[in-house]
Amino acid sequence: NLHKITFYSDETLFFNSSVFVGLKNLREMTLDSVNISKIPKELLINKKNLKKIRFSNTHIEELTPYQFSNLTSLTSLMIDWHDIKNIPEYAFAGLTAIQKIDLSHGDIASLDDKSFSQISTGRNKSFLSINLRNNKLTDFDPTIFTSIDSLSLLRLKGNDISPRVELALRKYS
Repeated sequence: NLHKITFYSDETLFFNSSVFVGLKNLREMTLDSVNISKIPKELLINKKNLKKIRFSNTHIEELTPYQFSNLTSLTSLMIDWHDIKNIPEYAFAGLTAIQKIDLSHGDIASLDDKSFSQISTGRNKSFLSINLRNNKLTDFDPTIFTSIDSLSLLRLKGNDISPRVELALRKYS
């Protein structure tokens, strides 16, 4: 009945994601300095109790649509210090309890118009914070964020955001 796991590695160690397969009661998962380019499916299968994920200082390059959709208890998703360039449509779809998404300190240069579509903070009416600080964002459709009813905090500092987008998103800063 393991509830929390932290895996720290350096580039000399091999990361074997299959060790996560049977951990159905896991509530917190941290991978730090693990050399992976994408999130292995094994990490997210049968993790209905998972509340917090942190992938820090990884080489994750991509997210895929509906990748986290079965994580209905997830409240915090942190993928910081990454190599992600684009957030695809429906990347966070199905997250029904999410309160915090942190994608700071990376290479994100573009957001799909539906990157943050179909997410919800759930029945508890919690507020959502999204951290995109220190990426490579410049111009995007601000309605990506204005359509999220529960959005209370949007962090964009450290990006070269166009004045048009800044003006439209002023109420979240």
